[in-house]
Order: sequence, then structure tokens, then C-alpha cells
Amino acid sequence: DGDDVARSPHATAEVATFASWLPPPKPRSAVQWYGNTLEELRGLVPHCTFYPDARDADESEERLDGAFRTLRAAVEEVLGLDPRTPQSRGKSGSGATATTHRYWALDFDAASVAFRLAGGGPSADGENAPTATFEVVKVGRRGREGARADKAWLDA
Repeated sequence: DGDDVARSPHATAEVATFASWLPPPKPRSAVQWYGNTLEELRGLVPHCTFYPDARDADESEERLDGAFRTLRAAVEEVLGLDPRTPQSRGKSGSGATATTHRYWALDFDAASVAFRLAGGGPSADGENAPTATFEVVKVGRRGREGARADKAWLDA
């Protein structure tokens, strides 16, 4: 189990890094938070496994606030990389600018994060600027059985 690995004399603390031959990831999308979605995300921090790390025993407000900031940054980083499938990034109709889907969701630690395309398109700054803005519209606790079968949780 994980405790055996942590006690192993061969275990070392290493920082994960990208291979030097891989280009660093470039955010493609900006992220904004709708309504009370940041409060919804903050409310899920005690249920998360990685934010805060399960090895942390301290339940202080300061640690939970730091975990919330880290979780928020991680969600924004993932959404900034545009996690939609190539098919979802496709345009509907000939010459239209709307995508074929309006909402997407992903599970992130203990959270299910629903987001929509809030706007965007080709940027004036070429490839260096975000090309779209995602708006997080709902954050809920991830279902125990994995992917949700319906959209009822979005209405709650």
C-alpha cells in the first residue's frame, strides 16, 4: 500500500517535470467563474484527495485556504488547455462559429466541473493569446459511480 512506499528506504522525493524534448503546455482558453461556483469549489476541498494532500493531517483554515487556491489553479490550468475533444471543438454548419456542443463536464478529484464556451474565437495576438473563454457554471461533488447518466445535478 502507499504507506509501505513512503517508508521504503528506496523511496525518494522527486518533483515531476516535463521531458526536455516536450514543449511546455500553452493555455488555449481563458477561464471565468459564474455566480457562486468558486464557493461550490471551496466547499468540496474537505472531500478532495489531492487538494489538500491526504498526507496532511492539519485541518486548519490556513491549510484549507491554500488547498482551495491550489485546486482552483489546477482546474483553471486544465480548462485553459481546452479539454474538449477535437469533435467538440468543431464548428457546426458551414462557416458558423458555434461549436456543436454547449456544455461540457469533467471530474476533477472530488469535484464535477461543468463549463460552457462563453465566447472567443481567433485571437488578434496569434497563437500567444487565449482563443476562447470557458465559464464554469456548476461545481458539484463527483458521483461515486463515475460518469453521471443525466444532467439533473446541473439543476440542483
